[in-house]
Order: sequence, then structure tokens, then C-alpha cells
Amino acid sequence: MKNFKFLTMMFVLVAMSLGFASCSDDDDNNDGPQNPTTSIVGNWQQINSAGTVITVQFRADRTGSVHYEYTNGNTETESIEYDYIESDRTITIIGDSQLNGYYTVTLTANILRLEFGTQYYQFTRI
Repeated sequence: MKNFKFLTMMFVLVAMSLGFASCSDDDDNNDGPQNPTTSIVGNWQQINSAGTVITVQFRADRTGSVHYEYTNGNTETESIEYDYIESDRTITIIGDSQLNGYYTVTLTANILRLEFGTQYYQFTRI
């Protein structure tokens, strides 16, 4: 009987050891972007209700520009710096731009939406 208890306990210990050994941290690393085409880096454009074409460029070095083409033919370009935190889906835009501020970001391969409160800017990748 003692031999049977001993063998049963050994079997349980071996089974538990195998179970714990197979539970290592082998999860996929999801820290980076899921799809490189959903990067915020690039050129984005919208036409606002006044007919102004607004082109935003985000560079990989966290700098960029906002270019305005007004309906009267005038243009204006503003320099920006930005801090995009992909995991939080937020961006802070700093610089000479009318777009300065803190936004919640919705990003797909072709659409960039910058939300602040109940208002938003929506751009298309160009």
C-alpha cells in the first residue's frame, strides 16, 4: 500500500512538473504596430467646409508640417512636432500650427481621425 501511495504521489508530481514547464511565457509580442501600413508617418489630407485643402505630414523623427491651400490661392505652411503614443491612441501636436493640441487617434491604413471632445478632424492618406 505504501508503494502504491508513493507511486501515485510521484505520478502527480511528474504531471504537475510537466504542466508548469509547458506554461512558459510564449505569447506573441504585440508591442509594435500590427500592420506597417497603419503607421501615422506619412501624408494626410482633408478639405474642410470652407474648401481649404489641409495636408499634414508626419515624419518618423516626430516632426512634420501642416500645409494649407486656401480657395483664394494663398498657401501657408506650419512646422510641427508631435508625440504619438500608439498604445494609448493619443497624439500631442506642438508648434506653430492651428492643429496644436491633444487628440485621441483612430487610425486605419487610409484614414486618420483626430478627435478632441465632440469635434474631430478626419484625413485621408495621400
